[in-house]
Amino acid sequence: MEANAGIEVVFLAPICSHRRKVIAANGSQPVVGVPDPDPGRGFGGVVEVLQVMLNEYPSEQPDPTPKGYGIVTFPQRSGQFGLCDEWYGVECDGAGNVVSLQLDHEAISGGIGDSSSLFKLMHLQKLNLAYNKFNLSPIPKGIHNLTYLILLNLSFAGFGGQVPVELSFMRRLVSLDISNDDKTLKLEYPNLEMVVRNLTGLRELYLDGLNVTSSHERKKWSHIISSHLPDLTGLSLRDCGLSGHLAKSFSQLHSLSILRLDGNDLSTVVLDSFANFSSLTTLTLAYSNLKGSFPSTIFHIPTLEILDLSFNALLSGSIPPFTRNGSLNTIVLRFTNFFGSIPSSISKLKPLSYVDLVKCRFSGSIPSTFANLTELRHVDLSYNFLSGSLSSTLFHSLSKLVALDLSCNQLEGPIPDSLFQLQSGIPNALGDLNSLHVLNFSQNALNGGIPKLFGKMSKLESLDLSINQLSGSIPREVAELTFLSFLNLSYNKLDGEIPNGR
Repeated sequence: MEANAGIEVVFLAPICSHRRKVIAANGSQPVVGVPDPDPGRGFGGVVEVLQVMLNEYPSEQPDPTPKGYGIVTFPQRSGQFGLCDEWYGVECDGAGNVVSLQLDHEAISGGIGDSSSLFKLMHLQKLNLAYNKFNLSPIPKGIHNLTYLILLNLSFAGFGGQVPVELSFMRRLVSLDISNDDKTLKLEYPNLEMVVRNLTGLRELYLDGLNVTSSHERKKWSHIISSHLPDLTGLSLRDCGLSGHLAKSFSQLHSLSILRLDGNDLSTVVLDSFANFSSLTTLTLAYSNLKGSFPSTIFHIPTLEILDLSFNALLSGSIPPFTRNGSLNTIVLRFTNFFGSIPSSISKLKPLSYVDLVKCRFSGSIPSTFANLTELRHVDLSYNFLSGSLSSTLFHSLSKLVALDLSCNQLEGPIPDSLFQLQSGIPNALGDLNSLHVLNFSQNALNGGIPKLFGKMSKLESLDLSINQLSGSIPREVAELTFLSFLNLSYNKLDGEIPNGR
């Protein structure tokens, strides 16, 4: 049957392969798909049976299911429509009341009216509508009727306009995420201070991309937040147009684990302030006009997993030696003024999987201890001043490596046949590195031949060895790489015929 033109259609699907997709939504009343009452039809294709939350069916549509099988309560035993926990994204308590709806990334579109039946789910504690398509419709005022809600995630769901003042009445909230793109949501009434003053139970506050209309609040944001939310564990205010110093009270947020302030003007911030957060797991400050020397002690925060300082051209610093095992899995310093050598003790960062040091001023050799970083997936050291030869064991054991870029450095010498040999001990085992998709050694001073066993990197999509001093012929095996879509061997000293590919 066709969906009513005034109805927003949302399909909640059973788990596993029976997950349903949203097919339409252009009104205000949510409609929820239920398991097909005809077992012979299975769960394939578009669900034809619709059910309005709380069994509120439009008059044009027949009641497709018995009362009691609505979205508010579910049967306590297996039956024609299954158990609550068989529904994708739905969680119920022991009495069958819906306590959690996780409907992110479901392509839900349209809007949600203030009187939507969604707001009659009186036991709901967690609501996640992130990454949907609500077409700049406002966040519904009726959301404050969900009085037991502790988690609300409406991030990047396409909401627009003024954040409703009713949101600031939801005093049980522990986690609030209303991040969006392009400042389509604004904090004016309520303003930032009203929200945090009323929601003192918040532990996580994510407001990326919000339009904070008050210039005073954009400068005093750190004082406003820390004064009312002293127990905050997660804060994200990326691209909010913020500026000013960090208030002294902000440095007292000792429980802070996640701090993301990318895309603001932090040029007057005292960088040592960030060293006070001893429980950090994530610190991202990209595109923030940071200036001065970055405190090396932050690299040693034992809980820190993600550090992104990229695109701060006036930020300097160095990567310090590591004396004990760390938790860092992501280091992004691209387009900063970091300098010095890469310490060999970087191998103590056992979880390290992503390293991006593009366009810095690092020098010296690439430490051979990289071979001990077995979780590495992405390494980009391009546009630096790294020198020396490629050790034959440099990337041993890196079976998970997907992308490696050492271009635009001062590396010299031959490319060892065993550069990527894994611990299997197979001689010349370049071909063991089947995970590698991108390899770029261009614009160095590498010489010698191109190893034949490059041709056994079966997943390789891009290979760039241009602007070096490589000589000899092009191995036929390279031309036979079936996934290769980009190959650049120009500006070398190669000779012979160009082999034909498959």
